[in-house]
Amino acid sequence: MSSTGRPEPQRGPTPAPAPGSPASSAGAPGAAVSGARAVDAPPVLAEHERRLARWQAQLAQLSRAAARLSNARLAVFFVTLFGGLAVLKTRPEQAPWLLFGVVVFALLVGLHSRARGRRERARRAVEVHSRALRRLNDDWAGEGRTGEQLFDPEHPAAADIDLCGPGSLFQLLATGRSNLGEAELARWLSAPAAPAEVARRQQAVAELSPDLELFEDVLLLDPEDGAEGDPAQLLPWAADAAGPLPGWERPAAALMAALAFAAGTLWAFDLTSLGPLGLVACGEALVGRLWARRHARLNSGATAATRSLPVLIGLLSRLERHPARSPGMAALVLSLDTPEGPPSQALDQLQRIVGALEDTVRNPFWAPLAFLAQRRVFLTHRLHAWLLRVGPSLPAWLEGAGRFEALLCLATYAREHPEQPFPDLTDGAPRLCGRGLRHPLLPRGRAVANDLSLDTQQRLLLVSGSNMSGKTTFLRTLGCNLVLAQAGAPVAADALSLTPLVVGASIRLADSLQDGVSRFYAEIQRLALLDALAREHDGSLLLLDEIMSGTNSADRLAGARAYVQSLLSRGALVLVTTHDLALTAIADGLGSAGRNVHFAEDVDGDAMHFDYRLREGVVDHGNALQLMRSLGLDV
Repeated sequence: MSSTGRPEPQRGPTPAPAPGSPASSAGAPGAAVSGARAVDAPPVLAEHERRLARWQAQLAQLSRAAARLSNARLAVFFVTLFGGLAVLKTRPEQAPWLLFGVVVFALLVGLHSRARGRRERARRAVEVHSRALRRLNDDWAGEGRTGEQLFDPEHPAAADIDLCGPGSLFQLLATGRSNLGEAELARWLSAPAAPAEVARRQQAVAELSPDLELFEDVLLLDPEDGAEGDPAQLLPWAADAAGPLPGWERPAAALMAALAFAAGTLWAFDLTSLGPLGLVACGEALVGRLWARRHARLNSGATAATRSLPVLIGLLSRLERHPARSPGMAALVLSLDTPEGPPSQALDQLQRIVGALEDTVRNPFWAPLAFLAQRRVFLTHRLHAWLLRVGPSLPAWLEGAGRFEALLCLATYAREHPEQPFPDLTDGAPRLCGRGLRHPLLPRGRAVANDLSLDTQQRLLLVSGSNMSGKTTFLRTLGCNLVLAQAGAPVAADALSLTPLVVGASIRLADSLQDGVSRFYAEIQRLALLDALAREHDGSLLLLDEIMSGTNSADRLAGARAYVQSLLSRGALVLVTTHDLALTAIADGLGSAGRNVHFAEDVDGDAMHFDYRLREGVVDHGNALQLMRSLGLDV
């Protein structure tokens, strides 16, 4: 293990199995299978390279076009400006021709804006495919969102098995476009789903994974607008803004608008002064202040809440058009079938209403007329009517969009790891049988595979071994694969079958000076949490690394034995790692319910070579002194 506790790449050539190590056999606990694998690159890598080259060429072309339009726009501006000054000074009767320059400039501004949008889309596409290639080449760690804020700090395993954080499972999987998908993905990784739900997700992932075009479409949604918004803000805004509005406001606003129109018309035809129009405007301002407090609840949060609408509309529109084939996708598409019509159209209507509301204030040419016409009042009531009609469907639409994007994340993982199978998840007594289990966060071809089997007959695996031999990484291998399995994703294994198991772990622990908590006390607190987990759930897999290492040997053995037996009595499946060989007596005392296995290393002079293979029995040596000598310590 590295000093940070992250899985350490397994370096160097893998030596042959040690003499006497058991041969590989499916489901045989402790049996070693192949060493470091030379996994061929997925076929999708070549497709990403082809698309990347195409988008890079388009980006270069669009950048040149945008630069030419920018130069042309600047030239027309200065020609029109200085030419206009000269015309007005020498030949003022030719001034109307200046409108031609203004029109050309406005046309170039529009063309340049569209060119920049196309250039930004191409730039984003280049980054999308570059990131995909980095993932395929195992160069993804540290890139993208880490997701710590989406996981419960009290989660029994998230920090221990790297579910979130830099270089985590979440960072590898979170390839979506919006916060909705990330939040849904974090929920799936945090809590195991029932076998029926996992089967529906697997069907949907298998359907979506070959569709690289869909992957590209979703990630290129509106690269500028909506990039910072959170669609989830729509729900609290809709709940807070759905209060009643007086029905008499619209007739009153219509009357004031009519009076303003009449006064303005009389002034325009020089039939009266500006006095009547000013009087009407003052009345509108006064009444508007009285109404503003009621309207603020509806309007003030509209802009922030709808900032993410372009991305959300794009997601839902793509989902509405998807030709669902699997039951999982068909059910998801059906969940969007509401009386309000297609969600994308309803949300597009909301976007137009909010945009019109913003124009009544921000547009300097339109705002005065909008004020006199009471446009803001009418739009506010239109927005309120939209909320009353559509608001109840918003939670289902957001849930559908988040689920769709989370499935796309898992489908991307499946497409980029075609060698990984879907697990077989069934109900029944606690059981776990894995063949060729590998750590999903280690680079392709460098993760060593091991087999494991636990069930009601054999419920404890006690893993002994020397330092750096792979014990902790093995625990995380199991934890990560079980999380993947019960989220609906493929697993890093040759095969995996299991029943629903809640994963808990005691691996990454630390003392706290501020809280006055020692490392041993922190471990006891975690063990209490895992004990409660075993009580609450019929099936659990508990991963205990170097259990009770902070106390003396006698207390450690007695406490660890009692605690492990308590967990087993509650039906939990348990893995314990230790370098204290006295603790191996725990497994020996359980008969067939416990099993001792170990990791070891080969020593060649002053060099040590780790093969990270799980072997039967108890390790017969340590390497602490050898490690100290390798760093120049005189021991």
